Amino acid sequence: SIELFQVGETNINTTYDCLYELERKRSGNVFSLYIEFTPNDWVYLNFIRGVLYVLSSDAEFNKTLPALMDKYYSEDFNLRMATPRSVGRFQDRYANN
Repeated sequence: SIELFQVGETNINTTYDCLYELERKRSGNVFSLYIEFTPNDWVYLNFIRGVLYVLSSDAEFNKTLPALMDKYYSEDFNLRMATPRSVGRFQDRYANN
Protein backbone atom coordinates (compact mmCIF):
# COMPACT_ATOMS: atom_id res chain seq x y z
CA SER A 1 0.00 0.00 0.00
CA ILE A 2 0.99 3.61 -0.55
CA GLU A 3 -0.45 6.60 1.25
CA LEU A 4 -1.16 9.69 -0.81
CA PHE A 5 -1.57 12.76 1.36
CA GLN A 6 -1.62 15.68 -1.05
CA VAL A 7 -1.35 16.49 -4.76
CA GLY A 8 -0.67 20.16 -5.33
CA GLU A 9 -3.07 22.01 -3.08
CA THR A 10 -5.58 19.12 -2.98
CA ASN A 11 -5.63 16.95 0.15
CA ILE A 12 -6.09 13.26 -0.66
CA ASN A 13 -5.35 11.35 2.59
CA THR A 14 -6.08 7.92 1.09
CA THR A 15 -4.24 4.59 0.90
CA TYR A 16 -3.93 2.83 -2.48
CA ASP A 17 -2.63 -0.56 -3.56
CA CYS A 18 0.68 -0.44 -5.37
CA LEU A 19 3.55 -2.50 -6.69
CA TYR A 20 7.04 -1.09 -6.76
CA GLU A 21 10.42 -2.48 -7.64
CA LEU A 22 13.99 -1.25 -7.53
CA GLU A 23 16.43 -3.28 -9.62
CA ARG A 24 20.17 -2.85 -9.60
CA LYS A 25 21.57 -3.76 -13.02
CA ARG A 26 24.93 -3.31 -14.66
CA SER A 27 23.19 -1.30 -17.38
CA GLY A 28 21.66 1.05 -14.78
CA ASN A 29 19.23 1.03 -11.88
CA VAL A 30 15.53 0.66 -12.67
CA PHE A 31 12.63 1.94 -10.56
CA SER A 32 9.07 0.85 -11.37
CA LEU A 33 5.87 1.92 -9.66
CA TYR A 34 2.28 0.83 -10.34
CA ILE A 35 -0.47 2.51 -8.30
CA GLU A 36 -4.02 1.17 -8.48
CA PHE A 37 -6.63 3.72 -7.41
CA THR A 38 -9.48 1.38 -8.38
CA PRO A 39 -9.31 -1.86 -10.41
CA ASN A 40 -9.88 0.18 -13.58
CA ASP A 41 -7.99 3.34 -12.59
CA TRP A 42 -4.20 3.10 -12.35
CA VAL A 43 -0.87 4.73 -13.25
CA TYR A 44 2.47 3.11 -14.13
CA LEU A 45 5.90 4.76 -13.91
CA ASN A 46 9.24 3.22 -14.90
CA PHE A 47 12.51 5.15 -14.59
CA ILE A 48 15.73 3.88 -16.17
CA ARG A 49 18.90 5.71 -17.26
CA GLY A 50 17.27 9.15 -17.29
CA VAL A 51 14.08 8.07 -19.08
CA LEU A 52 10.71 8.09 -17.31
CA TYR A 53 8.12 5.85 -18.98
CA VAL A 54 4.52 6.68 -18.02
CA LEU A 55 1.15 5.12 -18.80
CA SER A 56 -2.27 5.46 -17.20
CA SER A 57 -5.68 3.90 -17.53
CA ASP A 58 -6.94 7.47 -18.11
CA ALA A 59 -7.04 8.02 -21.88
CA GLU A 60 -7.23 11.82 -21.47
CA PHE A 61 -4.06 11.80 -19.34
CA ASN A 62 -2.28 9.65 -21.94
CA LYS A 63 -3.25 12.15 -24.65
CA THR A 64 -1.35 14.88 -22.78
CA LEU A 65 1.89 12.88 -22.72
CA PRO A 66 3.19 13.86 -26.20
CA ALA A 67 3.11 17.56 -25.27
CA LEU A 68 4.84 16.79 -21.97
CA MET A 69 7.47 14.70 -23.77
CA ASP A 70 8.46 17.71 -25.85
CA LYS A 71 8.36 20.09 -22.87
CA TYR A 72 10.51 17.99 -20.54
CA TYR A 73 13.07 16.65 -23.01
CA SER A 74 16.69 17.37 -22.13
CA GLU A 75 20.08 15.72 -22.40
CA ASP A 76 19.72 14.31 -18.87
CA PHE A 77 16.01 13.51 -18.75
CA ASN A 78 13.46 12.21 -21.21
CA LEU A 79 9.74 11.43 -20.78
CA ARG A 80 8.18 8.70 -22.90
CA MET A 81 4.95 6.77 -23.04
CA ALA A 82 5.15 3.23 -21.65
CA THR A 83 3.48 0.39 -23.49
CA PRO A 84 0.55 -1.66 -22.20
CA ARG A 85 2.78 -4.71 -22.65
CA SER A 86 5.42 -3.34 -20.27
CA VAL A 87 2.71 -2.69 -17.66
CA GLY A 88 1.35 -6.22 -18.12
CA ARG A 89 4.79 -7.81 -17.81
CA PHE A 90 5.44 -5.87 -14.61
CA GLN A 91 2.10 -6.98 -13.14
CA ASP A 92 2.64 -10.60 -14.24
CA ARG A 93 5.91 -10.84 -12.30
CA TYR A 94 3.93 -10.33 -9.08
CA ALA A 95 0.59 -11.94 -9.94
CA ASN A 96 1.28 -15.07 -7.88
CA ASN A 97 2.83 -13.30 -4.88
